[in-house]
Amino acid sequence: MDNNSFVDTPKRRRRGVTLKTPDDVRRLLCRLINRLLTDSSDANISVLRTVSYSATVMLKVFEISDLEDRLKALEKAYHDDKKPH
Repeated sequence: MDNNSFVDTPKRRRRGVTLKTPDDVRRLLCRLINRLLTDSSDANISVLRTVSYSATVMLKVFEISDLEDRLKALEKAYHDDKKPH
């Protein structure tokens, strides 16, 4: 194979994955699971395991962050009610 054969080939761009919400994590997991269902090689299973674990951690972070925001709002409302009018 000639090294020049790769010169004219357009580069495939990978679409970046941005995980900013729990729904983003859900979509990523769905894609990976669907890919695994079509090609269940050991490499894909290993990737799915790794990403699934990381996604679980991310979802926990989202949950804790949401709870923290809600608690701050409740504390603010409580302190605002306690202030003399």
